[in-house]
Amino acid sequence: MENLDLIRIPAIALRGLVAFPNNALTFDVGREKSKNAIIKAIEKGQKIYLVCQKDFDSVDPEAEKLYSVGVVAELSQTMKIKDGNIRVVANGLYRAKTVEMINGKTSLEAVVAPYPEKALRLKDRTEADAVIRTIETLFAEYNEVSPGIPKEVAMKIMTSEDIKFLSEYIPSHLFLRFDDKQRVLEENNALTRLCMLCEILDREINVLDLENEILDKVRTSIDKNQKDYMLREQMQVIAKELGDSDNPLEE
Repeated sequence: MENLDLIRIPAIALRGLVAFPNNALTFDVGREKSKNAIIKAIEKGQKIYLVCQKDFDSVDPEAEKLYSVGVVAELSQTMKIKDGNIRVVANGLYRAKTVEMINGKTSLEAVVAPYPEKALRLKDRTEADAVIRTIETLFAEYNEVSPGIPKEVAMKIMTSEDIKFLSEYIPSHLFLRFDDKQRVLEENNALTRLCMLCEILDREINVLDLENEILDKVRTSIDKNQKDYMLREQMQVIAKELGDSDNPLEE
């Protein structure tokens, strides 16, 4: 019997980007197959399947080079930009699993099935409260060492107590590795997703701390070298002004 939940839909292979349900994603489309998929999606009611490719450099990835979980999204805005590319704003609707990927000559299409969210059990509520507090603490530390996070994004993360919202909003709006985002997307339990994000944020904080420490050492070294260079130049100028034949740097 035919599965009525299955849908065939135009698809785009995203490079280095991961879409999430209930969040908007803005990206530029340059590949012809992706442009054609946008046109088909507009003709068929604005729905499109966004799935991340495993190899960033692949121009025309085959099905096995794409992740098996993506997001069915709705196109909210498309506009032509320079070089003939198309800028797209798509709103994620729900998770979906790839049943079949059809890599045609002109565009990519996918047969997908919904990948529904698991309901939160009553006994998970206490753990959920603890995880929310942990994520707030970790995000506050992350926000200190990672400049450029918009204030409205930080405010939403720090004030929300909605597990599902946080587990999708955080990876959608922070500069995390795309493979980490994909792992979070593939988990359909909100509490587990939030626990995964705690681990990811903790690791990112440690990396950023080390990165900032190394950067400080590099800057200190550069400043010292520049200061030494300036002093040597000044000493040579002074020696010339005094008519001193001896090189003061030799002493």
